[in-house]
Amino acid sequence: MAIQYGTAEEAKAMLEKAVAAVKENKAKALDMFNKGEGGFKDRDLYVFCANASDSILTAHPTMKGKQLRDILGKKGYPLGQEIMQKATEGTIGEVTYWWPRPGSDKPLAKTTFYTKAGDQICAVGYYKINAPELTGRDSYLIAQALYELIRLEQSKPMAERRGSDERDAKAILHELFDNELQLLVRSDEAAGLTPPDCKRSVTIGG
Repeated sequence: MAIQYGTAEEAKAMLEKAVAAVKENKAKALDMFNKGEGGFKDRDLYVFCANASDSILTAHPTMKGKQLRDILGKKGYPLGQEIMQKATEGTIGEVTYWWPRPGSDKPLAKTTFYTKAGDQICAVGYYKINAPELTGRDSYLIAQALYELIRLEQSKPMAERRGSDERDAKAILHELFDNELQLLVRSDEAAGLTPPDCKRSVTIGG
């Protein structure tokens, strides 16, 4: 079954492809990015670029011509300013903030990879939850099950522990909950839940 949304690996691969295209023919590359052609628009993955000199967006699905440095995440994080300040040729950086998927107005945690290519700063982002959006109850139940697995493994004698299971469970929690082993219930009030272990949420950028 095809994956509905883009992944981190696909986002980084698209950025690397975009950098190569810019270096080969900048005008043609920017035209493809803006039109979503040449493999530069895939589900919720897309390329955006800005002039390194003046921060003007030269490619973006909806904000071409605006100042990248002025763009804030939906919870106020200055993602554009960070990208402009930190983008370096030959190095891929990343920034996490809140932004809606194309066609939606609901902010989700998004991580964007970025780099400098000649006089352009280009980026591709992916959404951290690449599955049907989880409710607070979904998040709680998933986290509860994974924590039970971790506790079960830790309760066994060292010789009987299956380290791979514990590591896999922790890795899933890291991916779902912004690399912190905490229970995160998103929209817990809306779901009518206040699990005893869920006293605070993880804040991701803005």
